[in-house]
Amino acid sequence: MKKIFTLVLLLTLICCSVFAQRDTYYSRNASLTMYGHMGHEIIKLQSRQLNVMLDYESACIMIRLPLNTLVSGVDSLNNLLKTSHGEIVFDGKLGLDYISLENHPPLKFGFEGFLSANDCQTLVRGEGELNHIGDRTGYASMLGLCINLSFDDLGMPAPWPTMGNEFEVVITQALLMRDKN
Repeated sequence: MKKIFTLVLLLTLICCSVFAQRDTYYSRNASLTMYGHMGHEIIKLQSRQLNVMLDYESACIMIRLPLNTLVSGVDSLNNLLKTSHGEIVFDGKLGLDYISLENHPPLKFGFEGFLSANDCQTLVRGEGELNHIGDRTGYASMLGLCINLSFDDLGMPAPWPTMGNEFEVVITQALLMRDKN
């Protein structure tokens, strides 16, 4: 009897795990761009290795950015970023109850969650849009997000005294698909 109960319990857990993951979509190569200023010059940092996980059932989202994937047009900043081993993590919720798996018009929403960096966790808010593109190519949706931040939010000083504290983060080309790879 114990063996049957254990087997039924194991099969139930496996089924629940499979069903719980069926509405989770991923992107391993989303684009992130940060716009700020250094003195009177606009500075732009980019990464094309942003990791996004979005649960369509709960509209919960997790984003991970390895700092050493950021590149700018400033050699000294690039050298500093290449040696950074940390990552920035956003864990939050889109301002939607759920996301339909069926074809839907573009969804515009606010979102909020906690941004974690350098042992500092800050509540941040932003705006976003989700466009359904179908499942023809293995992709389900394209996600775009925009957040205004500061180095204070990240728990760190600006890398140079001439660098402004505030910057804008724009996430584009986050093509979401079911496959984690």
